[in-house]
Amino acid sequence: MPKYSLQGVINHHNGTEALHPMFLFPPNIGDFCRAEVRLAFACCEAIEKSGMVLTVELLKETVKLNMKEEYAVYMQVPAYKLAPIQLPQPTEPKQTDNLGVTVENGKVIVSSLDIARVFEKQHYNVIRDIESLDCSEEFNAFNFECVKYNDQKGEKRPAYKLTRDGFTFLVMGYTGKKAACFKEAYIKRFNDMEKILTNPALPASAPPAKKEKLYTPEEAAEELMLRGYRKFYALMIQRGFFAKVSNKMYCPKPEYIRQGLFEIFRGHNYKRPLVTQKGIEYLNRELQTT
Repeated sequence: MPKYSLQGVINHHNGTEALHPMFLFPPNIGDFCRAEVRLAFACCEAIEKSGMVLTVELLKETVKLNMKEEYAVYMQVPAYKLAPIQLPQPTEPKQTDNLGVTVENGKVIVSSLDIARVFEKQHYNVIRDIESLDCSEEFNAFNFECVKYNDQKGEKRPAYKLTRDGFTFLVMGYTGKKAACFKEAYIKRFNDMEKILTNPALPASAPPAKKEKLYTPEEAAEELMLRGYRKFYALMIQRGFFAKVSNKMYCPKPEYIRQGLFEIFRGHNYKRPLVTQKGIEYLNRELQTT
């Protein structure tokens, strides 16, 4: 049986692209599909009916919540009845204090990269959403500026800078409790930034909020005076900061992420640990006392 991905299930569920023949099921999907794939499709449907935004992370969490031992055992499941789908309890977003709204050339703008981060979407999906908007050429030219940025590999990738109107036009289609909370936070931030621009008692422009530097494993190794990123990983594993998440991948443990020592960069089909400035200072003290 060929392997499948949760992103592949979402793509097929949304009808956005042609996939491997294993996804081309007749109407009675349960007669031809292994139980775990069938469960993933059922979770997609339940998530969309709930009004939540269908993402890989949410689908993964939902599948894990509903997976039963027998689903993983049976390869073919003719007419096997799935249990009612339970959805994860929504949590209040914690990222509304770092929305990425800045002032540039007298205009309040936000990057598509920040929108993807805050709304918990893949950046290429946000790019797709922007480029498929049905707006006039004049509106598009004034409110969406295509730019380039360097990704983690140092390669040039497209991104967009959006005005308030461009942002509003884009996120109209984003639904669910989390999305609504993020929209409110953005609207408030846009209002606050525009007051700065229009109030003559305040500077005509405000500098972008200074972002805390995040260190890659290579940069962290240099800051900690270690011999390369391999030594950094070995030290993090030895000290219990990192845990094994797959055969070849180690990531920071959740408790240390919550403490603000590490973050995880989520790229397309990969994750990479990053060390915060607080993490560098903490690790330096740890190494000096041992």
